[in-house]
Amino acid sequence: MIGFKIQSAEIASDAEHAWAVFCNIAMPIMDAYAPTFGAATVMGWVPDAKQHQLANEAAAHLMQHLFAYDITAHPLYEYGKSGAQSYAEMRIAADEAEDVEIAATAPAARKHALNRTSPKGGPFFGTCSQCGLTDLPSIAVTWACENPANLTRDEALMLAIDGSKASTPFPVTNEGAGR
Repeated sequence: MIGFKIQSAEIASDAEHAWAVFCNIAMPIMDAYAPTFGAATVMGWVPDAKQHQLANEAAAHLMQHLFAYDITAHPLYEYGKSGAQSYAEMRIAADEAEDVEIAATAPAARKHALNRTSPKGGPFFGTCSQCGLTDLPSIAVTWACENPANLTRDEALMLAIDGSKASTPFPVTNEGAGR
């Protein structure tokens, strides 16, 4: 993960480095599809210029996805954004707007802190260590929690780590510690 952060910073600070990375992504895409493109060219289905465009659009989408860098704004980039890249950018913008709206409507709401109770390998179900609700799906970490024990997130985490207390999340006491 650190490598991506370093590479993203390099790309953001140097347009020529960004172009070099882009080209090094586009070429293997072109090479990987060369047999398919070659057969398509012989049959007259995909002209050479279209092959180049498809590889470049795929590489541009990968640059956006991996490094959050829009190479389509670079002066040497010849094509537009692919439909996949345009759609991804639209979804990201919509999700960010929705996140802002959610945060504005419930800024102080606490969320469930789940401890898994279902067997691993199957669907996730857990118990909230803050309010004690059981059989909650993993999405419940985004739901508001009443938190009657008034636990902080750190206290809830400590309860999750200490399995002996996780099954009885409140009231929180130190009775029985060390037994």
